[in-house]
Amino acid sequence: NDNQDIEMVKGFRIQHLIDSLPMFGGLRIHPSFSSSDGKINAFKNTMKSSIMELGFSGSSGAINLDFSKYSADEIDRVIDSYIGSVLKNVGPDNDIFGTDVNVNSALLLRVRQSYANRTVAGKNLSECFSATDASAKTGQENFTKDANGLSVSLAVEEWGRRRNIDIDSMTVVIQGFGNTGYSAGKILKEHKATIVGIQTNFGSFYNPYGIDLNDFEKQHRAATADKNIESAKKIDSGTFYTIKTDVFISSGYENMIGRESASLLNAKCVVEGADNAVSEDGENILKERGIYIIPDIIASSGGIFFGTAGNRTSKKTGRCRDILEKSLSERISRALDSIERTAHENNLHSKESAVLFAVRNLIKNFG
Repeated sequence: NDNQDIEMVKGFRIQHLIDSLPMFGGLRIHPSFSSSDGKINAFKNTMKSSIMELGFSGSSGAINLDFSKYSADEIDRVIDSYIGSVLKNVGPDNDIFGTDVNVNSALLLRVRQSYANRTVAGKNLSECFSATDASAKTGQENFTKDANGLSVSLAVEEWGRRRNIDIDSMTVVIQGFGNTGYSAGKILKEHKATIVGIQTNFGSFYNPYGIDLNDFEKQHRAATADKNIESAKKIDSGTFYTIKTDVFISSGYENMIGRESASLLNAKCVVEGADNAVSEDGENILKERGIYIIPDIIASSGGIFFGTAGNRTSKKTGRCRDILEKSLSERISRALDSIERTAHENNLHSKESAVLFAVRNLIKNFG
């Protein structure tokens, strides 16, 4: 570390279905993310790739330290050591890194640059990072920052079209205001949806006439337990779940929609903007109540799409973002067609049918 002391830091890379290459998955820096969590994420990425027709399998990796307690130089040195340890198992034909918790495009770019001259079996390590994450160097647009927010918004709009709910009359509640929640809300707001509720680490907020996201982003951190902000009224977390809305987007952490919250929800559709946002108990209750779930392997597929198909095609053909967005939209529409058909044929809820369809695709494609 910066004090010249030696610290041992644990890190790992989980690769799922290694007979189907290449793989794709995020690298995160988090003190408590375990290898068991990584196995779930790697499997989830395989499911996303399968249902979105990408032909990749999934991976996941982590470095177990508290990002907030280390300097930028210390973080760089730890990542360098980590990459050196997994060097032989990553690369454009094996395993492609994507962004994840505490590892954004800028941090991946620093790692990419620091290893630009290292090669394994004649292949430059810099190629194992998605070119979309290296936008600052290549001049390409940075697709990945709002990629999952884009896939969430596309899935929401497609769900609305199938139920004759126009986007300009749709109400939306957002749980979690990180990249996914903010970007999904921003896109839906631009398309004339009304954002009536937002929950962040600083509290839960409500405005039946619509929350201005730009004002909210500036104001919500200043809110206290007994203080509203200009763009919304502060409410308790229990009341937040009871807000009447067309769509409830859960983009915070896993299992945020459990038994109690699922019983309180007053929404027509729940969107898993975060992986495993709905727990098994929550899923059963939503199924009993007839509330539709857009599962994570569709809703939060934007990151893996732009990190794999988007990156690959943009490098080969120079495809621009609007063409890639159209391709993502078409894939989401086909995926929703498939899971609704599978649900009808097997008497399943949407989340169950999504996994069944994805597994069937894997068996069909890889045997």
